[in-house]
Amino acid sequence: MKSTRILSRLANRKAIFNLSKNVCAMTSNEIAASAAIPLPYCSPQVRTLATFKVNPKMPDVKPSTVQQSTAVEQSNVFTSQLGDIPTCTTPFPKKILMKILDHATAYPSRQALILAENPSRNIKYLELHRQTYALASFLYHRGVRHHEVVCSVLGNCIEFVPTYLGTMMTGAVSMAADETCTEGMTVYPRSLKMPSGSVSARWSSHTSGFCRELWQLRSAARQLRLTIVCVTSSNHEVLPDGILEWKDAVSSSTADFDNFNYSPDDSAFVQYHSKVPVSQNGMMMSHRNISTMLDINTEYFTKHVYKRMFYDNKEGVYEPYEEHAILSMPFHHIFGFAHLNRILLEGSTGVIMTNMEPKHYLETLHKYRPKVVTVLPEMTNFLAHHSLVENYDLTSLEVVLIGGAPFTEKLMDEFLHKFKHVRFMIPFYGWPECGFSFMSPMKRRRGTATILPTFQQKVVCPQTGQALPHDSEGEIYLRSSTLMQGYMGNPEETSKVIDADGWFHTGDVGMLDRTGQTVIVDRPKVASAEEKGENIVKVEAH
Repeated sequence: MKSTRILSRLANRKAIFNLSKNVCAMTSNEIAASAAIPLPYCSPQVRTLATFKVNPKMPDVKPSTVQQSTAVEQSNVFTSQLGDIPTCTTPFPKKILMKILDHATAYPSRQALILAENPSRNIKYLELHRQTYALASFLYHRGVRHHEVVCSVLGNCIEFVPTYLGTMMTGAVSMAADETCTEGMTVYPRSLKMPSGSVSARWSSHTSGFCRELWQLRSAARQLRLTIVCVTSSNHEVLPDGILEWKDAVSSSTADFDNFNYSPDDSAFVQYHSKVPVSQNGMMMSHRNISTMLDINTEYFTKHVYKRMFYDNKEGVYEPYEEHAILSMPFHHIFGFAHLNRILLEGSTGVIMTNMEPKHYLETLHKYRPKVVTVLPEMTNFLAHHSLVENYDLTSLEVVLIGGAPFTEKLMDEFLHKFKHVRFMIPFYGWPECGFSFMSPMKRRRGTATILPTFQQKVVCPQTGQALPHDSEGEIYLRSSTLMQGYMGNPEETSKVIDADGWFHTGDVGMLDRTGQTVIVDRPKVASAEEKGENIVKVEAH
């Protein structure tokens, strides 16, 4: 049986499986702000846009009061001058949960997450906090401990957040896989080893034979001592004996759970992608990796984006907690994961999209009127050219971030020409191995980028292995505290891309000009291409 073959590859370790069936959602009960919930801790914790493309149709803005970034050279090793961001050693769940509790205290009626397809399915910040602690307690009492792995196979849904936060609170590792994973893509040997323990498998439950698959999983779970928790799309779903419902898992008491004492270098999050080769899959990130990555992300938006937001063509203050943020990128990938957690830190209401049909996407933008939105180039092309767009009011958009697939300068120009109210369009680049947006374009030139804080960069000659000076073409190497620990269970493949000195060999070809900008020449690792004489920058799917 397919499920049995997958699960039989596991070592005799415990794991918890979250299974989704099509649309995964929940309706939280309204919790009063004064509700007595036992909490282990209750402590709250000159304009510039560093990288952008200004819409030429918009009124010009005042010159930046901060000098543009130039790379600092040390023996042909370059760093950013966007500002120093120290490495973060705060345990990731504590970092997020303290802010969630702050938002719940300040704005008790605010919704944290909403399903775009069904807004009645939502959760407030206080209930999100409670569910996270409840799930952590549930996992702990079922034997999940330090370095264990909890695997979730979920689409974008509300339950995703308590799953990874609750898992990390126990000291375990949250492994997130997408629903399109198949056995052939993710075959692992028995007893794969992480730096801190063994690895669990994954399972996709989005197929039509849902009940049959759960029965098969139940049989394998009894053999391997696994616990299966299923998120269903209906309150009337009948599950086989031995399969636990999500609502039961998050109804556990939170009073008797002891918060785990983490090491910053403990593994915390594992990305698993169906479209990535098995040998380079399972990117393991530590608490230090993802906490620092989130600081870089948040700092960039706070200092370099939000300070340039305007209202009615006048300079104003952008308040994220007053906004609805559209969450359309997959949460299991570091790009969507970073976006989701930045929204939780800032206190916005996240609108989770699981249906990316163009009409539904337009309806969501029209209804929630976001000022900042992240789009794939395919959706950008649709917005720029399809007549259906004319039926919706998208004038709220001021900043558009683009990435995740090939895009051209021409596409950006066409988009800005049509949406004259969009002030800035910001492409982002990166790899799953080193976190969200390791560099972002600064000039209007296609293919240029500026390195972000905490990163070191050098351009290396493929023949000699020597770091090259300015204006010399070679392979781009990166080093950062956000760089992954390695590919899960594959130290040999890890050593091919991360050398003994900690440099990540990106496989991309580029050069550093004398203004401090990286000129991206080719991205063969992510299938760069040319169309009609124009460079197509292939950005790693986030």
